[in-house]
Parts: sequence; C-alpha cells; structure tokens
Amino acid sequence: MPFKPSQLDDIDDLENLSEKELKFGYWFTTHRVKIYQGLLLALIIFDVLLGGYNLFRWGEYAVVGFWADQRLRQEIARPLINYAVLKEHFSAKPMSVTGNYFFPGAVKADAVAMLKNPNVDFLVLFDYRFMVDGAPTQWRKGFLLPGEEKPIVEFGIENGALTNSAVLDLQNLSWQRISSHQIKNLADFMTERLNFSTTEVKTESGALPNQDQLSFDFTNQSNFNYYQARFLILLDSNGNLLGVEQVVFDQLLAGEKKKVELAIFNNRSAITSVSVRPDINIFDAKAYIK
Repeated sequence: MPFKPSQLDDIDDLENLSEKELKFGYWFTTHRVKIYQGLLLALIIFDVLLGGYNLFRWGEYAVVGFWADQRLRQEIARPLINYAVLKEHFSAKPMSVTGNYFFPGAVKADAVAMLKNPNVDFLVLFDYRFMVDGAPTQWRKGFLLPGEEKPIVEFGIENGALTNSAVLDLQNLSWQRISSHQIKNLADFMTERLNFSTTEVKTESGALPNQDQLSFDFTNQSNFNYYQARFLILLDSNGNLLGVEQVVFDQLLAGEKKKVELAIFNNRSAITSVSVRPDINIFDAKAYIK
C-alpha cells in the first residue's frame, strides 16, 4: 500500500526529533500507567489530608467554638450601653435656687428668688409664680441663659406687708440646647450681646422721708439694638441683698448711653454697691430691633 503524504510528514517529524526527545517519549510511553497511578495516589492523599483537617476543625468547633459562639450571642444580646446614664450625661442639669428673699413694704412687697442655670449650653424657658401665705401671684414667663444666675422677681405683691416669706413655683420648663453648628463660640456670642456698663453710681437722700435717690449712667457697649430691654438692679450692702429694682428701655441702641434715676424706699441707705443684670433673651430674634 503506498504511503499517504500525511504519513510521510509524520516520518519526517520523527527524523527531526533529537535523541533526548526520543528517550523522553520512550520513557513516558513505558511509564504512562505508573505516572497515572502516582497522580491518582497523590490526589487521594490530598483528599485524605484535607478531609482530616476539616474533621479536626469541625471537632474543635463542636468542643470549643460552639460554646464560644453561644457566649458571644449572649454578649451581643446584652445591652452594652447604659442609655439611662447616657441620657443623664447629655440632658440638662436642673436649676438650683441659690437664695430666697422677701422685701415687705408699708403696703406691698417684693419676692425674689436667685436662680442658677448650671448648664453652659442650655437655654431654659419656664413659667413662674410665688406662693405668698398660700396665695399665688399671677403666672409670668421667665428664662435663664446658659450658665446664668439672676433674680426672679415679683414686684408689688398686694398685702405683702402681712407676711415675711414667699415660695417660688416653677412650671412648664423647656430646655433648649444651643447647637454648636449654629453658634460656633457660645461664650463669644453671649459676651458680644451682653456688653453693658454702669458708671457714675450715686445714692443721695430723697425728698421724702425714708427715701433715697439712686442714679447711674448706663451704656450699651454692644453692636446690637434692643427692643424692650429689661434690666434688674441689685442693691447690695456688704454682701447682703437689700432689694431689687428694674428698669425697662423701650429702645436701647448700640453705643447708646442713658441716665437712670430711681427712688429707693424702705431704709436702703446702707447700699454699698449696685449691679445691673440684663434680663434679655439674646436667643430670641424678637429682642432685637431690625
């Protein structure tokens, strides 16, 4: 049978093989079965080792890991954060009454309670009244700025001369946190708006018996104009509060200077110092003249 061209090409290819390639081909042909058996044995050994490792790990989990997972689930289910403590930490602390005073007159009296807001980032709004011998005064609106201490006053209580004490009653407290995103530096914000000065303070005898005349210059050193600006005037005698007066300006413009004159009664000639406390809610847009 004559050779086909393709068979001739295969013979040519065999002739072109090197001696090393021919030896490898002969060796591979004679050992092909053993090579297959070796690879199969290696695969079986690998499977045994892998299976043994898996069995070991599953056994370890059954003995140790399973119970560790149970403990972890219990820890996750247990509340790690004491929300009551967290709420108390971020909530406003209550106001404190640092002093109670009652100043009776011939017919009427003034009741004063010194209140302090210990929170440096909370404004508090509230309603207040005084109980005088069980009889209430009318409800009024009050507030304390962050960190502020000031007198809460009820002036001119009828039949006040018949008693010598009053009890402050607070209702409807509303705490408002001052956001640091809206006001970057709260201390500077308050200082800039509550920049007032009192100078030329004088106390002179009045025209009537048991009367003194108090006068002083009051200046708005801030850059803000205020509408219905109220100020409380504390009369002090060597650390003892003798009384509280008030003055209200319909308008108080930036840089404006005003002369204040007040008639002081009830033997208050022992005044040694006068301090003026602003009673302006600087966080209320209605307090400013636009």
